[in-house]
Amino acid sequence: MSTANDVPKEEDPEVSSKRKIKQLDPLAITESLGLQTYRKDTRLPWSKEEDAQLMRAIRELYPEEELKNIRPESIEWDAVSEKIGSDGIRKAKDCRKRWCHSLDPSLRRGKWTPEEDELLIQAHQKYGPSWQKVSIEIKGRTDDQCAKRYLEVLDPSTKDRLRPWTYDEDLLLIRQIKIHGTKWRTIAGEISGRPSLTCRNRWRKIVTDVVRGKANPLVTREVDLITNGSLDSKVLQQNIEDSHAKEMLKKKKIIKAQQKSQLKKKKNPAPPKEQPKPDEPTHSLPSAPIPYQPAKRLIPPSAITRPVTSETTWKYSLGSEQDNLLVQS
Repeated sequence: MSTANDVPKEEDPEVSSKRKIKQLDPLAITESLGLQTYRKDTRLPWSKEEDAQLMRAIRELYPEEELKNIRPESIEWDAVSEKIGSDGIRKAKDCRKRWCHSLDPSLRRGKWTPEEDELLIQAHQKYGPSWQKVSIEIKGRTDDQCAKRYLEVLDPSTKDRLRPWTYDEDLLLIRQIKIHGTKWRTIAGEISGRPSLTCRNRWRKIVTDVVRGKANPLVTREVDLITNGSLDSKVLQQNIEDSHAKEMLKKKKIIKAQQKSQLKKKKNPAPPKEQPKPDEPTHSLPSAPIPYQPAKRLIPPSAITRPVTSETTWKYSLGSEQDNLLVQS
């Protein structure tokens, strides 16, 4: 019996369309422009079973020690690789790298503390760029971590690494990539105060801006020169893809708005129109009783307002009270 949880949810059209938009791969573009690149090691990834075999082999070789207390330099990696398998796929250096970079319980990740930075500076002063020896002085940090932290952050010569790039630096970077490909540490040695990671990130921004038509025209021209004129077709192709992706996203937004409008109408239907009611007899309400008001006493009109019918009456009416008495007598 299916439940509500079994019903697949409809994917947001806007999210779906964004996933379909092809993201720029600066390394792939660099390769397509005819420049030499050096990708990371793409060997077969380690499986969970192999990880378990590696940990089990170390436990068997060092049963009296806790894994977190075993230093990588004290482990016989050749013996470890033999215990994992006889096919020879995982060499001693592979086992060491997997342990040091992923499985070692004492491995530290995340931000470096001021104390760790101080230890790293002291270890570099002692051993120089021998990063395996340097990492021994800093518990929980690998040789790669130590190298990146020092070269990208702590090296006094790169303290201004985040300052804005100048036009001359951009041109120098582009020309060095023409010579060395993407060997960033080699390139960083040719650009004062710019470590390898900074150079790599700057090239990514340059190539992205160039392909999207947002770069300085002089920088675009320099990139076109080192790629023997193969840039124009890449820019045109990317502009077409970007235009198509934007059009698709616009259509998806319109469809989404229409779907929302229809869904809203279904959830909140309009109220039915009121039908005219048949005539009903009206019943008048009884009127309120009229309060009792006593009748007003009629006051006879005064003598001065009575109609005058004779001279005698006139005299009587207008005479004083004394004169009236005399007339009556």
